Amino acid sequence: MKAKKILPILALALAATTFAACGDKSVTFGHYWFLDPSAKEKGFYECAEYAVTSEAFENSYADYKVEYSGTFTTTLEYNQTEGYYTFATKLDVKTTFTLGEDTKVLDDNAESYVKFDAKENALRPIEASKKMLCHTPLSGKFDTVEKCYATVDYEYTTKYDTDKGNFVEGVCTITNNKGETTETTINEKFGYVKDHTFIDNEQLLVAVRAFSEDTSSATLGSYSVFASNTQKIKLSFADEEDKASETFSYTLVDANGKETQKQIKELCRTAKINLDQSNPGVTQKVKFIKAKDAANNTYRNLILEMTTPLSYGMGEIYYKLTKVSYKKP
Repeated sequence: MKAKKILPILALALAATTFAACGDKSVTFGHYWFLDPSAKEKGFYECAEYAVTSEAFENSYADYKVEYSGTFTTTLEYNQTEGYYTFATKLDVKTTFTLGEDTKVLDDNAESYVKFDAKENALRPIEASKKMLCHTPLSGKFDTVEKCYATVDYEYTTKYDTDKGNFVEGVCTITNNKGETTETTINEKFGYVKDHTFIDNEQLLVAVRAFSEDTSSATLGSYSVFASNTQKIKLSFADEEDKASETFSYTLVDANGKETQKQIKELCRTAKINLDQSNPGVTQKVKFIKAKDAANNTYRNLILEMTTPLSYGMGEIYYKLTKVSYKKP
């Protein structure tokens, strides 16, 4: 299963969506996507749209460049009647590989879905799924542009044993993970980190917004589909400095459908995300608006920007918020 050992760049571009994460016992989540995080959870809908761009860097590991352009969408909902959240993401980008005068433009896409419990139950995951087709850059010197990337085509589902709230084991079903034309299905069982609060990888962008503003760091655990083992993730939070003159612009649609153009100058926080191990890999950054008042959270810890470095120092992928809607279709 060689494809399982390939960590797709676009998986990282989706802000660590190849990870399933868990936090230590001291972590307390809050629903800071609500206007009043202190209130009881109620019906909620949010759809955020991001423009995806990239910047290519010169490096000594490869003699070609890769660029990305497209959109990324996240949808967070809370079903008050059933008492659970769903969070879905969709990525659609054009990936351009350039080697000398040769150029190859490819369509990359990914979709994810996760269902999880309310914050009172530590956002406990119930099930998740992911489907991805991407072309990940390779390190080396190549004579044709087609040799510069590997195709990763897979989908998987993850289901959790949540009987009486006691996690025993998880099951991950992986299909087409080899990227071959012949469909392959594999079932894998994995254990939980017993002394940690467990959440699924597809919840990570939600979890980043669920920490209080006095949280400086958190150590997380993860089950990696590609490494077939448990890993740990490190989150470090810090307020942005020297950003008083920076203005963020995006379109806001409220719950009644009223559309306004927002231009804000607010203090932001940045979460830095990487693996907590001797070889931590790339550090991803998620920037969101800092809450001024816990009982009047005007901007809902909204994620404004995300940055993902490409492997081999080849560049960075950027996500910038263009529109957020609180009106359910």
